[in-house]
Amino acid sequence: MDKIKTYLTHPTIKNILFWIGMFSYYVLIANMDLYSGYRQLFESYGLIVGVQMVTAFICLKFLIPQFLNKDKTVQFVLWLLVILYFLFGFYIAFKINYFDIKYIDSYNDISKAYAQKTFLYRWTHWSVFFSKCILYLTPTVLLLFARFYRNQKEYLQLSEQKKVAELSALKNQLNPHFFVQDEIHTIKYSITSFLELLDHRFLRTHRSYIVNVDKITAYTKHDIEIGKIEIPIGESYRQAVQNHFQK
Repeated sequence: MDKIKTYLTHPTIKNILFWIGMFSYYVLIANMDLYSGYRQLFESYGLIVGVQMVTAFICLKFLIPQFLNKDKTVQFVLWLLVILYFLFGFYIAFKINYFDIKYIDSYNDISKAYAQKTFLYRWTHWSVFFSKCILYLTPTVLLLFARFYRNQKEYLQLSEQKKVAELSALKNQLNPHFFVQDEIHTIKYSITSFLELLDHRFLRTHRSYIVNVDKITAYTKHDIEIGKIEIPIGESYRQAVQNHFQK
């Protein structure tokens, strides 16, 4: 199971599954009345997904690193529009030279009339161009959201690991303070190291406290009293404290 999970989380496999998912989504929501059969359906959306893949690759590998990440927003937008415009031209050329020839009989009257238009007319049909831009960019936006989520997750994990490491180091570097006969004394040991130097009369009741059992004046499940001083009993030390007093 772990091997399968590792295999499925490989970046290449995840990308393949993503594009298979995009293609499957388009096929499942397609209106079959507009197509002569599944071959035309698969070829039509195969062309669209192919253009989407090229768009995503150029944006993620070149445009975003070279422009958007360097705060060159205007250049990014201009280059993006130029690339989308040429991809739109490629899409039209493919439609004219393949689909409009092979599947013309399955077109409705509106599609047949549009199929008679020239390449230049279609390439300068701006409303169609901008609608195709949205279609071409949809997977890229989804991939950017996925990348942002993954980066945020990794950042939070690293921040948590950093905090744990810092707390661990701090725990071993702090100079504990000890209250002895109304005076506070500081020593250059961690609490764990200092406890190893003490005899059986001393008991750790909390990660921050060690007590001399001979000085205890009262004891409850949650704290120990030494005179008027209340010292908490930590959850992880409670059983050890109870065992000590049950001896």
